[in-house]
Amino acid sequence: MLSKLSLFEQSILGYLPTTIIKILLNKKESITTSPLPVHFNMNTIALYADISHFIQFSVNYANKARLNPEFLQFCLNRYLEQLISIISTNGGDIIKFAGDAIIVIWPMDENEERNERIFLSKASHRAVQCALDIQKKLKNKEIANGKSFNIKIGIGIGECKLLIVGGELRRFEYLCAGKAINQACEGEKNARNGGDIVVSEDV
Repeated sequence: MLSKLSLFEQSILGYLPTTIIKILLNKKESITTSPLPVHFNMNTIALYADISHFIQFSVNYANKARLNPEFLQFCLNRYLEQLISIISTNGGDIIKFAGDAIIVIWPMDENEERNERIFLSKASHRAVQCALDIQKKLKNKEIANGKSFNIKIGIGIGECKLLIVGGELRRFEYLCAGKAINQACEGEKNARNGGDIVVSEDV
């Protein structure tokens, strides 16, 4: 299958989410030679997770303890490693990192592609279970000297559009937007406290 990809595409596979890799493998022509932008529609479940008050925590803690940014980055990375592990265990595909936040979708399993309703039902359960596991293991997770992180989570469902743009100087970017992402972001926004999970009515 990899022979279908250009050497450039093969070299970046390790940096891409599974959903993008599947698109590259299923395309009849190389992304590097096809006209951009290109987009793909899908119905999916999305989860948006954001560390509660991380910026405020970073500023206050750094000023008080006189810690350098590298230490705070180390703490954040250790926390995100555990978060990523939980997401992966529950079948989620991380689409984007946005500072201290993560956008996750549940890609359709090949065995479920013929029945989208079954897929969305199962993916909804996986996303909610993922959120519960995150809060169980990472709520009030101590990261340094009695200081802990909390996380807020929103979950949404619906059609999303995956857009691949770029092409100049062999630079590319992918964007994901749509109903599921909007609902997940809105849910996280309405989560008032770290430890909260807000699930859309559609889910």
